[in-house]
Order: sequence, then structure tokens, then C-alpha cells
Amino acid sequence: MLELFPWHQTQWRQLLAARDRSRLHHALLLAGPGGVGVDRFAECLARRMLCENPPGEDVACGLCRACALLEAGSHPDTLRVAPEEEGKQIPVDAIRDLIDYLQLSSHGGSIKIAIVAPAERMNWNAANTLLKVLEEPPGSALIMLVSSRPSLLPATIRSRCQIVEFPPVHDQSAQDWLRQRLPEGQEAGDLLLLARGEPIKAAAMLENGADKKQLEILQDLKAGGDPIGLATKWQFLDIAEVFATIAVFLAQLSRLKSGAMPHALADKGIMSELRALTPRLELTQMLACYERANQNHALAVGPYNINKQGLLEDFIIYWQNSFASNRGRQS
Repeated sequence: MLELFPWHQTQWRQLLAARDRSRLHHALLLAGPGGVGVDRFAECLARRMLCENPPGEDVACGLCRACALLEAGSHPDTLRVAPEEEGKQIPVDAIRDLIDYLQLSSHGGSIKIAIVAPAERMNWNAANTLLKVLEEPPGSALIMLVSSRPSLLPATIRSRCQIVEFPPVHDQSAQDWLRQRLPEGQEAGDLLLLARGEPIKAAAMLENGADKKQLEILQDLKAGGDPIGLATKWQFLDIAEVFATIAVFLAQLSRLKSGAMPHALADKGIMSELRALTPRLELTQMLACYERANQNHALAVGPYNINKQGLLEDFIIYWQNSFASNRGRQS
């Protein structure tokens, strides 16, 4: 039976309380990075809403007829709308089908549920068509939009939804969940840091070895080297992931330099590696490098056909020049 992730308890209780008071909004925008499990939350909420014998704060009873249909993926009161292929848009016809579906009576006599994920993949016509049903919703329907990039949705869509935020998590619940999947001796906090607070992404990194590659980038930043060679090497990861990783390192490095990091944390895992860099750069240089990494990340994920090698070389040269200028001031 589908279970709720432990770090979703706050949002879960919030929406259950709203439902108990008959104040649950007809349209929810569930917004958060892909690795925190927002899509799982949407599925859990759908099961809770349709379960015939909902138990306390658990997801569903798992025994009733509705639960059996949901488990089999054949419940007639749920509809999932997604791109037909990875990377494609959600076309307007898919949203028209959703509207037709919502006009039908509920099979179970209670509520009809539609999940659109990822919602930011709707094309302009699809989003405009969905807006009409958000403005005039059917009486017994719940529409859930799942998005890792809600800013890409039209403001008119966002304004007609209740936005439920799912921020990155670094708390004990996420660390305990991740620790069950870690090899002995590996720090859950380090892995969550590398995954930018996305536990599911962190678990995937363990399987594909991405965490080790990210740590190689840190060692290369410390050791230096030929920018062309390093840029070529770093393409073992997606270029956007490289710049996101560097930005994480620089954010933590800035915290260490400014004294914002608790001393107990500064001597553990990745933080101890970063701490060795703090005497070699001024805080203003760290922040400038952080800004450069974010700028290059924005270019990497944008619509432009960017030369990956050149973008990586640009940052490496900028980083190494910061070291060189700092050595010049110290000499």
C-alpha cells in the first residue's frame, strides 16, 4: 500500500484539517523540487479522498473496494494527465478530456479527482483551457497540479489555486529515511546536502554513483588544474547538475567563512573538506563565484543552445582567477 513520506506530515495534516472543515480548495498547486516526492503526495491524497473507510491520519484503509481499484490503477473517479512522452508538452486536447471527465457524475457518489503532472509542461492553449474550469469548478471535483517549477505556470493559473509548498528537507525525518538506505559509514546529512534537500534524489544518487562524482568536483576545485581538462572531465554529470553542485558548495563555504555554520557541523563530513578552503578566499570572492555559478546554471537550463565545454571553462577560469587575486593580496 502506498505510504506517505515522513517529511510530508505538515502538509498532510494541513489539508486533512481543511477537508474536515469542508474548506479544502477545489484546486491545489503542489509545488516542490522533484526529489521531495510531491507526486507521491498527490497520489496519497487522492487515495485518502476516495477511501471508503479512511483511518485516522493514515493514507487509506487498503481494504475497501475503492482502495482495491486505486491499487489496480482502475478507479473511475481518478484521472492523471501527463505528457505522452518524456520532455513533451501536455496538449490542449488532454485538458479538454480532463474537463469532459469532470463533467461526469462521480462513480462512487463522492468526488472526482484529476492530477496534472508536471503541470508546467502544459502548453499555452492547454493552460488557458484549464483556467476556465479553475474559474468555474464542478461541484465535487479536486484538481491537483504538481509542479517542480511553478513559476513557469501562468500567474492566472497560480492565483486560482491553493499553493502548497514542499521545500527541500534536511530534517531528522529525511535523514532517518535516507539512513536506512545508506552503506555503513556514509553521512545522511552529506548526501542530502549534495542532493540539495531532495531525499528521493539522494537515494537515486547512491545507486548511480552521482554523489561520488560530485565529491570529485569538490576535490578538483580544491586542487586546481587545467580548465580545459577539468571542463571535459566534469561532463560526466549533466552540466546543470554540475553548476547546482558547485552552488551548494559555495553557499556552504560562505556560511563557514561568515561564521553562520555551527562549529559542531563545521568539523563533519563535507563541511570539514570545505573548511580547508576558507582561508584561501575572501567572503566577497566566494559570493561572486556563487553568483557566477548560478548565472551559468541559468544558462544551462535555459532555452539556448549553449556550448557546455565553454560554459564550464568560463566558471573554472573565474574560480581560479579568484584564488590568484587573493594570493596576490596576501603576498
